[in-house]
Amino acid sequence: MRSVNLLQGPRYVVQLGEKTVDYNEDFRLFMTTRNPHPTIPPDTASIISEVDFTTTRAGLKGQVSSEIVSCDAFITQFYRPCEFSQQAARFSL
Repeated sequence: MRSVNLLQGPRYVVQLGEKTVDYNEDFRLFMTTRNPHPTIPPDTASIISEVDFTTTRAGLKGQVSSEIVSCDAFITQFYRPCEFSQQAARFSL
């Protein structure tokens, strides 16, 4: 939304079509589409942020690989001390 705020008494309002609604500066509008190449008019494109969340097979493979490595590191962190203590117990007998 463009900054077309009207002061109406102690509050700011915005004109949406024929209605006047209260303005909230924390308001965000998120729109999604399955169209990989949406047609956005130039006047609209200048005031929005377009984000492409297209996922490829290679990208998913990389994400899964990083999750596996982080899980493996987590598991190793907890089980390795147990292995060392068990080996030490065997040698001390």
